[in-house]
Amino acid sequence: MWYFWRGFVKIKADQFFLKQPRITCNGRSDFATNNLLFSVYYFIKENCTSMTSTDQFNATFLGLVNFEGKYLTAEKFGNQINVTGTSLRSKQMWCFEQTETSTKVYLKSPNSNYLETTKTGDALCESKEKSNNFIFDVDINEEGQWTFKDCFGKYLCGNSERLYTQPKVLDEALWSIHIASHPQCCILSISRKRYVVSENGELCANEDVAWGQNAVITVEYQCGKYALRDSSGKYLNGNTGKLDDKFSKDSWFTIHIYGNMYGLRSSNGKYLTTHGPNGKLIASKQVVGKDEQFIFNESKAQCLLLANNGKKLSIRQGIDVTANQFLEPEDTETFQIDFCNGEIDKVTFLARTAKFWRASDKSITATATEITVNSVFKLEWNSEKVALKSFNGKYLVSSSGGQLSPVGESPSDVNALFTLVLVNRPIIVFRGENGYIGMISSTNKIQCNRGIHDAMQVLECAGKYRLKTVFGKFWKIDADFCLIADEGNGDLFHFQLYGKNKMMICAENGKFLQGDNNGVIKAIGTAAISSTLWEY
Repeated sequence: MWYFWRGFVKIKADQFFLKQPRITCNGRSDFATNNLLFSVYYFIKENCTSMTSTDQFNATFLGLVNFEGKYLTAEKFGNQINVTGTSLRSKQMWCFEQTETSTKVYLKSPNSNYLETTKTGDALCESKEKSNNFIFDVDINEEGQWTFKDCFGKYLCGNSERLYTQPKVLDEALWSIHIASHPQCCILSISRKRYVVSENGELCANEDVAWGQNAVITVEYQCGKYALRDSSGKYLNGNTGKLDDKFSKDSWFTIHIYGNMYGLRSSNGKYLTTHGPNGKLIASKQVVGKDEQFIFNESKAQCLLLANNGKKLSIRQGIDVTANQFLEPEDTETFQIDFCNGEIDKVTFLARTAKFWRASDKSITATATEITVNSVFKLEWNSEKVALKSFNGKYLVSSSGGQLSPVGESPSDVNALFTLVLVNRPIIVFRGENGYIGMISSTNKIQCNRGIHDAMQVLECAGKYRLKTVFGKFWKIDADFCLIADEGNGDLFHFQLYGKNKMMICAENGKFLQGDNNGVIKAIGTAAISSTLWEY
């Protein structure tokens, strides 16, 4: 029997899916409906098997940066390794597999080969199987730089010409660690079992659920160190525990890894911990215990949905999801979208009450504590609006009174179309297949091959968005369809969510932003391909 803890609910796979009868619609077998059922079953099976893997639990993906600012790189052919990468991309993402002793690790390349060394000082990366001889002993200095000592007592060193080992700790033996996960996340305190949110000018671990924009933390990397920023862009000061408008040396933290957990050491030499009844984050502990350990979880999209009557979908009046709210949105109008594993259009909607949407014959309620076929919907984009197809093959439609029910026949029916507004990204970071989206300060060019991210300010306007760069300029498409930064108000863009934490960005000409290997972004895309999908 598989069980899978997902967010706050327990899914029991066999109960609903292995015994689920074949579904028929209008007296006949419906292929699309049964395909949706299979997708949900497959989603649970895949997640359950991966979550029980010890190796997966103790694996962290990261980039290793040498003293010259170059990344350890594994070439795709010939098992060649070098230290020439200029930014963190797929060839620079190494898997950091810890042993039972937290300071001893294996380094696994993007090609799934293990890094090994020889007694004569050579470094190789050819074996698919791990060996005790491949273990490195990790040490971290006061500046947060890492050293890797092999089984021969020599240190891993790298320069632009070669990767090798030698017995002394020289500059070439010092490595900085760049975490490979997306920088926008939700941070969970291990000891308190609470999520970190920004409130009253501080970061506090006191929320049961990572809900709303205040729960999205941006982990900013620079030169081997990290800073924590809240949703308004303010920096956590480790010494005071306050959120500062401007960055200072007290905003820097060095990172320590414990399985899938992190410790953060401040400039004062002390570790970030949770303090007091509100769980205020402040660097005040000399050693790391559970209070000083955190998990960086994926930050999922949370949204508002507006029906054709102009009202927001809500559970403010109970468990029924209805389109009846003109008031300012609160938690009761916010829903978290989660894509089923490996799917680009199968989603669940989670309410603030930790209950999933559930479709019945005539209504939609936020009552499901487990994911069943009734809780999964197919997301179908229709220009700038979205239709939601239920398990019975019908579309969700809203009545004039706001009642929501899965009875629609067509996704083009105006009552089956909803405006989806992303609400938990007041600042946003985009990453594509060639790097992060960012602006070159000396020009007005916006490129997608940056090694370090820029956090854009998001200004929502009736379901569309203006994007403001760190230099105060707005995104705009020029006459050559290139994305540039403009001194004026810029253009409006539309977000189409497409798979797990990815989206397509539609420009005013109806085309999607598409990046190339040289970093140029143009509004020329017509389909969902790797160059038009942006991780957020």
